[in-house]
This record gives sequence, structure tokens and C-alpha cells, in this order.
Amino acid sequence: MIKTKRLYTLITIIWIIIIFMFSLQNALKSSALSDDALSIIQKLFPFIPYNLFVIFILRKAAHFIEYFILGLFTSKSELKPYFYLIYLIPIIDECLQFFAEGRGPGILDALWDMLALSLAFYLFKTFKPKKKQV
Repeated sequence: MIKTKRLYTLITIIWIIIIFMFSLQNALKSSALSDDALSIIQKLFPFIPYNLFVIFILRKAAHFIEYFILGLFTSKSELKPYFYLIYLIPIIDECLQFFAEGRGPGILDALWDMLALSLAFYLFKTFKPKKKQV
């Protein structure tokens, strides 16, 4: 059990680094990544148009998914007792965007990310498998 928690702790830390790496991408790289993702989605669902609204929704969904995954990893890690500190990650993430050319922080993005974390924590706690009693 301890080895599993340590593995999830390592995965959580790696995931946080990945999130920060995405935040440090300049606006052109970030937009190109969104365009690439939309191209893949359009191959699967050709009826989805390419427009600014769709890109906006895609970017918000990506934020939500990456933080939902962070919440799940955290819930299974040694960091779980300190889950409230994980809520600092979206704030740090948005502040890092000050240093990325053409990007800036967004308080709504940080709140959206915190909502994703909260949902992951809630679902993990609610649907956590019960331990077998001996």
C-alpha cells in the first residue's frame, strides 16, 4: 500500500510539472496545441466547426480535465492529507503565465481548475471502494 501511495505521489509531482510546462508555453505554441487537438477531434467528429467559441470550449475542457486528473492522482498519493495545498497549484499555474510571451493569468481559469480538483476529490471520497473486513 505504501509503495502504491509513493508511486501516486511521484505521478502527482510529474503531473504538476507537466501542467506548469503547459503554462510556460508562449501564446503561439499554446494556440497551435489547441488547433492540433481540435484537428484530431474534427477527424473523429467532422460536424464540429472551427471557430473561436469551439477553441474556447476546448481550452476550458483541457484545463478541467488536467486538474481533474491531478485531483485523482492526489487522492491516491501520500499528498492526500495535504490536499488543501493542491489548491495553490492553479494559482501558481496562472501566475506562471506572466512569464509566457503573449499570455497572462486568469482568475476564472484558476477557479475553474479548483472546481475540477474539488469534483475529483469529492468523487474519489464518495465512490472509494470499501476495504474488506477480516
